Amino acid sequence: MSSQQSLPLLDAVRVASPCPVSWQDMKGDDRVRHCSMCQLAVYDLSALTRSEAENLIRETTHRLCIRVHRRPDGKVMTRDCPLGRLRAIRRRVAAVAGMAGLLLFTLVGWLVGRPEARAGAAVGLGKGREIEPFRTVADWIDPPRYHVTMGAMCPPVPQPGVGNASTDDAQDDLCDGPRDDGW
Repeated sequence: MSSQQSLPLLDAVRVASPCPVSWQDMKGDDRVRHCSMCQLAVYDLSALTRSEAENLIRETTHRLCIRVHRRPDGKVMTRDCPLGRLRAIRRRVAAVAGMAGLLLFTLVGWLVGRPEARAGAAVGLGKGREIEPFRTVADWIDPPRYHVTMGAMCPPVPQPGVGNASTDDAQDDLCDGPRDDGW
C-alpha cells in the first residue's frame, strides 16, 4: 500500500487566456459563478481549501475556468492558506478597532457636548492652570482676565517733598480699612 504524495499541482496552475468578464458581473456565490460569455462555471480557488481545489483540478475532464489569487512567493491562495487567514484576521481586527475608535470618539463628543460636562471641564482646566509648568503655557495661550474692582479710591501715600499732599480726614478714614487691591 503506497501513500499518495501531494505534488505542487495547485501552484503550477496557470491561466491560459484571462477572461474579460468581471467576477462581480457573474452570477453565483463566492465559490463558483457562471460566466455569461463562455457559458462555463468559474471557480474561485481562494474560496476552496487546498485539497478541494486540487481535487477539482484532478477530477475535471473538461475545460475548467478558475479565479486565482497568488501570493508574492507564487503560491496560490486558498481558504486554508495561513497567510490568507492571517490577512483576513488582520482585516477583521482593523474593522473592529476602527469601529471601537469611532464609538469612543462619538461617546467623548457626546459627553463633552453636554452643558454640565463643559462646566466640569472648565473647572478641571482652571485647576490645571494652577500647576506651574502649565500655568506659563496657559497664560501665554489664554492670558488671564484682569481683576476689576469698583469703589472709593484711596490716594497714593504722599511722598515727602513731592507736590501738595491733602490731609483730608474723611479720605484718611476710607483708606484705613483693608484694601481689596492687594496693597
